[in-house]
Amino acid sequence: HLATETKAYTLFATHFHELTKLAEKVSTVVNKHVTAHTSNKSITMMYQVNNGPCDRSFGIHVAELAKFPPEVISQAKRKAEELEDFGSAAENILQRKEKKAEA
Repeated sequence: HLATETKAYTLFATHFHELTKLAEKVSTVVNKHVTAHTSNKSITMMYQVNNGPCDRSFGIHVAELAKFPPEVISQAKRKAEELEDFGSAAENILQRKEKKAEA
């Protein structure tokens, strides 16, 4: 709605594939990401903005650095895996529907 109806300038911080895929369908949507380097003990934002969506999320890594309880980190990792699996399955379904529509 924001991209196609309101046409408001909007900034989202997300790696959700459903949102990053909007750039393929809506000409006013642009994906950018900030480069970061991570290790087990740190995350360093390079303050360099690049084109395209980010290929990973830093939320769990930041939570680990902030010393969130281990059970919270474990649950977040499980949920992230579930969402990735769901996202892949949903993407496959959409691709099949698009192929059928083209035929």
